[in-house]
Amino acid sequence: MPLALCTDTKFQQGMLLSDKKLRELNRYTDILAFKHSRVHLVPRQSLSDFDPFVSSYINANFVDGPVEEPGNRKIIACQGPLENTFEDLWRMVSQENVTLIVTTCNVVEKHQSKCHHFWPLSEADAATVQGQMFTAHWEAAL
Repeated sequence: MPLALCTDTKFQQGMLLSDKKLRELNRYTDILAFKHSRVHLVPRQSLSDFDPFVSSYINANFVDGPVEEPGNRKIIACQGPLENTFEDLWRMVSQENVTLIVTTCNVVEKHQSKCHHFWPLSEADAATVQGQMFTAHWEAAL
């Protein structure tokens, strides 16, 4: 049953990943990843306080795209990264072979941070995360 059609709060909560260990990795306390379709990052064992559950987490879910056959997941929906999670975003981009990122918010809206600035400042710049280089091309819609 789609969550939007479900009015059973306990059922909804069972679908969401709300572990206390993940609080600092979520931008909002009320927008959580779904357990059944979340993106699982390959855990990073290089961390001193390695926890495979936390290391594999990003607040992102696969969603069915509008093309091809139902269930052929082509889109990943995720929150605007925090300063402490923007490297995880790039890990996901690399791991899942993401070719296009669409950001639907500004970095700051109404004096509130909505998204850590995770992209290179100019198209000539490149971001390097964990030894992998990323370049950018963007178009702004006003």
